[in-house]
Amino acid sequence: MSNPDKDSLDMSDLDSSLPAAAAALSVEDRAGLVNALKDKLQNLAGQHTDVLETLSPIVRKRVEVLREIQVLVYSYNSIH
Repeated sequence: MSNPDKDSLDMSDLDSSLPAAAAALSVEDRAGLVNALKDKLQNLAGQHTDVLETLSPIVRKRVEVLREIQVLVYSYNSIH
């Protein structure tokens, strides 16, 4: 089971959730901060994938099934 949006991160609400101190930054500095955070998150996501590749096939299958369950729970919760 794959997620078509797994390679794209929605960072649209990140700007509004930055600490108050970030308001003192210029627009360019804030954009740089957001981009740095986005890059870091993407790097961490890539490392997570690398860790999964080191797991045995049985464990990887369990992870895949758990992800499918997670999608089902999310879908159910979004409906109810």
